[in-house]
Amino acid sequence: MQHIGTEGCTELALRVHRATGALVRGIVAIDGLRVLGPPDASLVAVAADGPDVDPFVVADEIREAGWYLQPQPAYGSSPATLHLTVTAAVAGEESVAALLDALAAAVRRARERGPAVVDPELRAAAAALDPDALTPEEIDAALELAGIGTSEALPERMAPGARGPAGDAAPGSRSACCRGHRTAVPGAGVSRART
Repeated sequence: MQHIGTEGCTELALRVHRATGALVRGIVAIDGLRVLGPPDASLVAVAADGPDVDPFVVADEIREAGWYLQPQPAYGSSPATLHLTVTAAVAGEESVAALLDALAAAVRRARERGPAVVDPELRAAAAALDPDALTPEEIDAALELAGIGTSEALPERMAPGARGPAGDAAPGSRSACCRGHRTAVPGAGVSRART
């Protein structure tokens, strides 16, 4: 604050505000996505605009391009979303344009892959768990069933059961785990991954 002063802070805030507006306008123009309510600040929630685009598959696809968008599961009446937190570090015109291009391409690839499908065996096992009474052995068994296992290796993709253009299962796609995004810059909802 002392280094950049009031004028510097004001300029950074304006930069973030402009970038957020540009992102919202760009996202609305991408076939298959919609902004979930106009943002009051610099957090943008993006949902699918139809059943053929799965936000979790989009998250996997855009991660392949070096971006990390924070996926949020559906809850109550809120659909599954991707959260984009705009900061001054990513608020340049070039960054916004690059993100929108990558997002449009990720949506096209996600549409080709199709929505994620949770393995019925995994769904049944999860429904049978009592979170208040889980033992370490049950947690290990659930992780193994989810395709994570007890090794240090994490799945490459988060969306379970997403299919490739040829109908093949995506590598590591059986897991519904969100921890596979280790390469993203910590604490940022929109970031370039460090690979």
